[in-house]
Formats: sequence, structure tokens, C-alpha cells
Amino acid sequence: QLDELLTRATREVRPDEAPLLCESVAAALRRLLELVPAAQRDALALTLSRSLVEQQQRKLALTDGWQAWLASANRATAPKEQTLRGYRATWQRFADWAAGRDLRWFHEFDEAAALAYADDLWSSRITPRTFNAHVQFLRSLWGTLRVAAGLGTDNPWAGVKAKAASPETGRRDLTPDELRAVVGSATGSLRLLLLAGALTGARLGDIATMRWADLDLAAGLWTFTPMKTSRTGKRLVLPLLSPLLDELRTAQTEALSPHVFPGERQLWQRADLTKVISRHLEACGIATNEAVGEGQSRRKARVLVGFHSLRHTAATLAAKSGANLALVQKTLGHSTAGMTAHYTHTDTASARQVLAPLAEIMALPRQEAKGVAA
Repeated sequence: QLDELLTRATREVRPDEAPLLCESVAAALRRLLELVPAAQRDALALTLSRSLVEQQQRKLALTDGWQAWLASANRATAPKEQTLRGYRATWQRFADWAAGRDLRWFHEFDEAAALAYADDLWSSRITPRTFNAHVQFLRSLWGTLRVAAGLGTDNPWAGVKAKAASPETGRRDLTPDELRAVVGSATGSLRLLLLAGALTGARLGDIATMRWADLDLAAGLWTFTPMKTSRTGKRLVLPLLSPLLDELRTAQTEALSPHVFPGERQLWQRADLTKVISRHLEACGIATNEAVGEGQSRRKARVLVGFHSLRHTAATLAAKSGANLALVQKTLGHSTAGMTAHYTHTDTASARQVLAPLAEIMALPRQEAKGVAA
């Protein structure tokens, strides 16, 4: 039957006959493929499909995918360097998997391949959040390169379902006694770093990269653009309350770097600063992690307390003191519209009101140093 079809195909075929002839040849090929041993069938089918699309006007090799995505003007955003490194690692894992299965072109990667990769990714024991971020990036990349790779409108990653996040308890607040112990027992630049976290509620990355040029120590103000919301370009102005302001003034007289925390900045860039802080918390008798029971999470341990707990504590103490929740969110640099709808700006007097409860706690005498210095 196939010989007959192929003989007909070599003769002149009317345009109205061609579609029916193609369907007949395809059906005959499928029946032949069913006779091929299963171990060879997929590879042979892939070879046949490649021969059929060899003359495709637009096609893109998977090995060129990353550079094509970087060069594309169709990308929705221009991610920061740290985010870009994460995307690069995500792509490299996928590219290695695809190469191991002899997948060469974007146009030959279908939904079945996407589901197979998702199974492999999930079997690596990553968390639901990491899985979802991984698939979301690949889905976006496919959309960005759709025209360049000669793809249809269907995105093969659309069929990969997001994983439901495991219910987990977030970082807990520190009690006033714990807060005094953590800051009071620290020494050197680590003490100043923790004091800045406790009395501003800012994130670790923003504090670790703090610059003297952004500080007005005469007026007691810190003006900066938070990293997490840097795309908006909005500057945040936070008051510097005592004893933080006093210790910053003392430290400035000895400063040799444009950064307030040059050593901690380097540790933060190497992702080692959180380890230093965790060791100090443990030295203060505060458990930073707890084991996770079977079925609760894919992580072996859950973070209970860390530097971000200072931010949680700032928000909690401010709320307990009677500060408006929307004002607290604005002071701490959150951009949630629902929380800040009633406030078009936050003046420094209001921010001082939010942070005052923390300043009262930290104004008490410091404990004897017994922590771990950076």
C-alpha cells in the first residue's frame, strides 16, 4: 500500500488530491512505526519529523535558545543580574536534559516533552515554589521566541500544572528580650548591621549595600531605592533613630569605604551573610530552624528566625503600638496597593512614629558581648 502511495506521489498530483495523499501516507507511516521495536520507535519518529520540517522557513536550535532570549527585544522585562543568574541556571538544567534526549530544535519540542521534563524536574525534590518559578520562566521564554523559532500559537508548557505550595509557617517575630539580646550581644560591624535592621525594618540586601552618600546624619535620614521594588524607581526615606544614629555618626569618622558595611556587603554578594547572622542567633540561644515532618514540605528544615525576623518584628511592634497598618506597610517599603491606598506619601514624622517602639526597646542598656562577630 505504501509503495502504491509513493508511486502516485512521484506522478503529477492535482492540488485537490495532495492533502488526501499526505493523510494516506502519514497513516501508512504510523502503521509502519507500530511495527518498529519500542526502543527504536521514538528515535525513528523524530528522524522522520525532522526530515518533514527541514525546509521550515524559521527554526531555532535549542542550543541557541539562551543567547536568542538574551538578545530578544520581545522580553517583557530586563531582569537584574542576580535574577538573570537564576534564569541562566534554570535554562542550563533544561538544555542539559534536552541534549540527553537528542532534542535539537524548538519546533520539535511538544507538550509531551514538556510534561516529561516537568516530571524529571519534580523528581529532583525541589520545592513547589522553585518548580513553579522554573516552569514559568520556560513558558515565558517559549513565548518570547515563538516567532523566531517558527512555532505555532500553542505553548507546550501551558499544559504543565503549577504545584500547590505546602502550608508553612513563616519567620516568627522576636520578643523584645530576644531583640535586645541579639543586638546587644553583637560586636563591631555586625552589631551596627543588626541595629540598622532592628531600627529601620529594611531588608538585608538594602542594609548590607548601604552607602554613606545616602545617609544624612545631620538630619537623621536614609534615602534609598529598595532592591525589591527598584523597577518602580521610587525612593524611600527612613528616619535614623537613636541609638542607630549615634553609632552611625561614630562609625563614619573611621570609614574608609563608600559603603557602610564593606565586609558584610561582600559576604552578602557571596550569599554567606545569612550564615553569619544565623550563627549569631544560635549563639544567643535562638533556634533558627526546625525539622519538617513528612508530607509538610520538601525541605529538610524550615527557617524560623533570621535577619528578616527583624523586619517582621518592626511591623508587629508598630501595629501593636497603634500605628495604622497602611502606614506601617508604607514605611517598610511595601508596594501593596490595598495597604497603601489611603496614603500618597509617608513623611518622616509618620515614619518616626512607626519605628519609635523599636527605638524604645533598643535604648535600654546593651548586654555584655557574647555573640559571634562578623
